[in-house]
Amino acid sequence: MKHVAIGKYTIPSWVLGVTLASICVGASALYMVLTFTIPFEVKEPIEILYYPSQVSLYPGDTLYFNVTIWNNASQNYTVFLDFSLDNAAYKNSYVTFSNATYFVRSGVQNLTAWLMVSDDAPPISTSLTVDVYRQTTTTIVQEESLFLTKQHVWYNISGSWPQAALVIINTGGRDVVLDKISVRGQECPWNNVYYWRTSNATVSNDLQVTPIPITGSSFDIVVQGEMRTFTQATDDLTLKSGWTIVTYIMNPDSIALNDVGITVGIAVFTANAQYYKETNVEAVQSGVRLFKLNVNFYTQNGTKIDIDVGNSGTSDTQIILLYTGTSSTTLQNQTTTPTLPAALRAGSTQRITINYDWTGGVTYYFKVVSSAGQTLEWPEQAPMGTEQLHISKITWTWSDTATARTFTINVNNTGTKDLTISQVLVNYAGVTGTITPALPLVLKATESTSLTVTYVYTNGTNYDISVATASNYKFTNTFSGGQDTG
Repeated sequence: MKHVAIGKYTIPSWVLGVTLASICVGASALYMVLTFTIPFEVKEPIEILYYPSQVSLYPGDTLYFNVTIWNNASQNYTVFLDFSLDNAAYKNSYVTFSNATYFVRSGVQNLTAWLMVSDDAPPISTSLTVDVYRQTTTTIVQEESLFLTKQHVWYNISGSWPQAALVIINTGGRDVVLDKISVRGQECPWNNVYYWRTSNATVSNDLQVTPIPITGSSFDIVVQGEMRTFTQATDDLTLKSGWTIVTYIMNPDSIALNDVGITVGIAVFTANAQYYKETNVEAVQSGVRLFKLNVNFYTQNGTKIDIDVGNSGTSDTQIILLYTGTSSTTLQNQTTTPTLPAALRAGSTQRITINYDWTGGVTYYFKVVSSAGQTLEWPEQAPMGTEQLHISKITWTWSDTATARTFTINVNNTGTKDLTISQVLVNYAGVTGTITPALPLVLKATESTSLTVTYVYTNGTNYDISVATASNYKFTNTFSGGQDTG
């Protein structure tokens, strides 16, 4: 056995080898010095921004509505909407829902859907559930799908000219090109077709015949309560996925006076498919034709309703009476602004305003009477309203005794619905001192109140003062202690 001499010591060579190996291993050891953690998540890219808060309709009605979504990702998706009622048997027997595939690009997009209630549907109160499904566009083949609605064919007896109208919604996952439109089997020349396209408006109101023939390169027509500029077509029309196009067609060749009352078809052709709808030819007389343009429920120096009424006929008239009530049998004559009678010329609209104590979510009934004897009746549901509070002024009351100091805030309900004040917060912490009047406190729309709060404040210090409602909304303003602010 070999030995190694170190100074006066003699060490076996195997002992020295083991010792050196241990030192080398120790020198190369890995030590954990610090640890840090980074939150990691992959978020759902589809966010729902808007959907109807309530659906109310009658047997035989068809409802069109938007679901607004936000695709936060850069990836495109295909989205499906699956509809169900809590009462499955009722759904299967009486309700039909749209069944569309939507191509969703990055950003905000409206998905237009519809539901139809059969004529023999009994009354029901239930819940509608909508499930949203998404797939990446690479996993499925994009399908073409158009939905045709609001179809009309009119014949103006006095002017001896026909007109047709149609709403086309691209509910598929691909953009399409409209190759041609035909009425009763006859292709319509593009220079007789006028169109208006939209990506953000839902056309739920019926289309109205124009009081005069459509001419020129553009023509203004009221659609969904607003004047829209229609453009004369010159060639095939493109329609992006998710978009809607409204078309008016002048002088479809095959329509004459003796066709009034007959069922005819309107067909839309693309490169891949044909879409078809039928309607009866309607007679249009010269004279007065009333239609509802818009109804606006709002709060301004009291609760008010604006009613916009149009005359699509060829004769001038006057609005002489306006009735409103909570049912068609309890209508009451209303005092209006402007005072009735109010002029309503052919092809024009008139706004009538009434002071009316309406409640969000309630359906109201309206009846307009013209000087020519025509009446226009319809129901309208008031919106559920919004909560909005404004802290308009604060008054500080000093006391050398800290616990006796108070401040008083003036609070205005500037929203469109009644609300309940549930809490006052200072710097986002609930106040524990006395509040007068005591909370909770109901504050109706447009009303104001004053709240006196016991709080140990310091002059010159800024405070964020919030008023919270029972709906968990907080409304905040910043004030400096000891300084009255108005």
